Parts: sequence; structure tokens; C-alpha cells
Amino acid sequence: MKNFVLLVVFLAAGAYAQAGNGWLSRYWDGCKPSCSWSGKQYNGQGQCKECDKSDNKMTTNDMNSSSCDGGTSYTCWDMAPWAVDNNTAYGFAAAHRDNQCGTCWELTFDGNTGNNSPNTNASSLRGKKLIVMISNIGGDVQGNQLDFLVPGGGVGKFDSFSGQIGNTNLGDRYGGLVNACKGNPSCLKQKCDAAFGGTGRKEWLKAGCYFYADWMGAVDNPSYNAASVTCPQALVDRWKNAATGSPGGNTGGGTTSSNSSGGGTSSNSSGGGSNCGSTVTASTETTKIEAECYTSKNGANIQTSTANGITSIGYIESGYSTTYKVNIPSGRAGQYAMRFRIATEVQSNFTVKVNNNNVGNISRGSTGNWNTYVDADLSNKAQFNNGENTIVIEFGSAVNMDYFTITGGGSTPIRLPQIASGNSVAQTAGGISLAVKNSAVMGIYGLKGNLVQNQNFESGVYSIPLNNLPKGMYIVKVKFGSETKLLHVPVM
Repeated sequence: MKNFVLLVVFLAAGAYAQAGNGWLSRYWDGCKPSCSWSGKQYNGQGQCKECDKSDNKMTTNDMNSSSCDGGTSYTCWDMAPWAVDNNTAYGFAAAHRDNQCGTCWELTFDGNTGNNSPNTNASSLRGKKLIVMISNIGGDVQGNQLDFLVPGGGVGKFDSFSGQIGNTNLGDRYGGLVNACKGNPSCLKQKCDAAFGGTGRKEWLKAGCYFYADWMGAVDNPSYNAASVTCPQALVDRWKNAATGSPGGNTGGGTTSSNSSGGGTSSNSSGGGSNCGSTVTASTETTKIEAECYTSKNGANIQTSTANGITSIGYIESGYSTTYKVNIPSGRAGQYAMRFRIATEVQSNFTVKVNNNNVGNISRGSTGNWNTYVDADLSNKAQFNNGENTIVIEFGSAVNMDYFTITGGGSTPIRLPQIASGNSVAQTAGGISLAVKNSAVMGIYGLKGNLVQNQNFESGVYSIPLNNLPKGMYIVKVKFGSETKLLHVPVM
């Protein structure tokens, strides 16, 4: 009986070795992940993916021997960590027992360090949460330790990484680039630039290294309290599948950065045409504003990238913003609907302000990947005035943005010195005559159902010119409380 009890206690301790207090070391040796081999306990996730020397995803197979044994299988570069928001990030790590493959652990940093490491900048991590998925098994990893997979974290005992990228200047064997920059993000980012220059798939390495500088604060061996959690779908997807384009998620900043559209050219300046970055004049119905055509930005890492014919902004971090100027011609002031073309792999959100007025927030989960764009509409309309208007997009998390549109507006109504005895709407030579007893909402639509103009009216009599609209037929819909009147109006 005593032997039985001891055995149960031993198994329980091994199964939950990561729970409780511990500390986080770091590495990137380039080897085939231990959890890519067959015959392990994967906790329902299947075998981890593996890549060839050029970072192409391979078909997982035990015939693919590890690069650290002279074989062809390497760690995939898109397994570098990324942030979800200011306080949450995802990544992969090595544990010390085989039965940990595919498990996920939420590490809440306590603002201190382990392994007798200096406390420099450790307080910046206090309260942040890093969720790691176990992809590797390290024989030298202790029971109260996890070894974080991060580019530039140290090649460790087995090194195929320096040969893979053709660079041996990767810092100390244990601790990597951070050892020379403990608690100094700027120092570490300079070393990231030197170690992981280049474009294409190598951008994943630089983004992951930047992540440790910005989000992790370049802290050496931070300590944490760990709890077992269900693996986020984004981590499961990254465990199994090759990410497309350039890095998805954060490079850091204690914040979130998004994937650039990937695989193409990139720039830190606003681009997209000779008029890009200047005030845009609104067209009559719908005006398209390219996201990269901001007049100003707040956020050093925002980049413009072009891939698959789409030019977008990415590498966005929480706390970043972009500003746009839009000119509304005389007679077009009014309520405008706003639609944004975005792509994301995480839960993305941003706030839209027009002329310092908070219009609303857009929150959108994964669109499939960082190159799959969908429309996202603001639930509220924004008031645009005649003349120059300022649009500010304040980002709360990672997102790629292609463009956005504003639709609506309308002629400035002329209030007549009359009292309305009832509700009516009628066509006039130059537009519409409207009598409102109490209140009304008027919408003008094109024949395809597109909203051209939307305005609210209080009690009174109004003359509304429509000669600013393009020639064609329009449907005028006026709601007087529970009563609705329709009018077909041609504009010649």
C-alpha cells in the first residue's frame, strides 16, 4: 500500500511539474522539436510540425532526422513568440518530461527573476501573462523551469541554428543575445537587427527577437506562477500549420504588433501613390481611404507592405494610432457609415475617432490568417463637417488594415421660417421639401440600396437641395416616428 501511494504522488508531480512558481530561461537551437517525434504523449494535439533548412514546412515523419544530428529537420521560424495585447502573449517552450508535449501553461510574471539573475527591468513584467505550449523536451530543464523558444535566446548544447542562418554571432551559448543586454530593450533590439537582418521568412526571427526586447523587457530569467490552461486556438494552429506571409502578432512594446501583409516589399513611411499622406476629398457617395495613406502615425514599428496585390499597414502594436485628413465638400456634411478592410489571426480591436469624437470600437476575431481580409463595420455613424475632418484610429491590439471607406453625408438642409402642421415629403425642382411635426430621420439611397445620405431633423419645414448628387434615380425614405414615407426622386 505504501508503494502504491508513493507511485501515485510521483506520477502526479510529474504530470503537473509546471504548475506553481518557477522561472523562464530561453533558447533557440534550431533542432527538430522533441514533440515532432512519434511515440510521445501529445495531449490531443498530434505531433508538432517541423521545417527544412529553408523554413519550408515538412511532412512530419521520423525519417526526418534532426538537424542537430546532421539531419534535415529544424524548428520552424514561425514558432517565434508574439503578443496578443498589452498583457497577454503566446509562444512555445521546452519542459523536462516527455508527457508534457502539447500542453499549455499560463505564466503570470511576478516582477522578479529566478536562477540568481539580476532584477533589472523585471518589474515591467509584473502581472503580464505568457501562455506557452510545450513543443520540446529538455534534459537539462528543471522541474520548476520552462525554457522559452525565442530567436537569439541561446543555441544551447546542440546548435544547428547558426549554420542554418549562416551567422554565428548569436550571443552566449546559454542565454544568447540577452546576456549582454539584461533589462535593456534598446540594446537587445540592436543585436536583433544585426543577427536577423533580411526579408521573407527571416522576418519571423527578427520579430521574435524584438518581442523579447519590447514585450518581455529583455528581462533575464523572469519568475512566474504557472497554471495549466486549455491551449488557445492560435497556438494550436501554429503548432500544426505554417503561418503565411510575414510575422503575425507582436514584436513587442509591451503591446501588440500585427503581421504585415507579407511576402512583399515593406516601408516605414506612408505610401501608395503621389497623393498618399495628404488630405483626401470625399466623393459623393463612398470614399475609399487607403490605410497606408495616413497623414501622421504614432508607433515606430508600423510598416506598409505589399503582397498578393494588396498594400496594407501592419506590425501594429497596442497604443499605436494613425491619423487621416478628409475634406467634405460644401453641402456634404452629415452622418457617414464607416467600413474597414482588415485581416487578423488574433482578437483585434481598435477605436475610431472623428474630430475628437469617439465614434465607436471594432472588435474582430481571427479572419483565418494575416492575409485573409474581411469587412468590419462601425455600428455607429460618424458626423463629418464641411471642410477638413480628422480621423484617428487608435489600435488596441494586432491587426492588418488594407483600407477603409466612408459612405453617406448629404446636402446642408435649409430651414424655412414656417411651422409644420403635419408630416410630409415632396419633390421640388432642386431637391426635396420636408415638413416635420415632431422629429424625423431621412435616408437617401441609390437604386442598389447603398446609403448616400442620412440626416436627423427636428420639428420644422426644410428645403433640401440634391443637386450635389450624381445624376440618377434615388429613393428617399423618411421615418416620422412609426410612420414611414417613400419617394422616388430623379436627379438630372
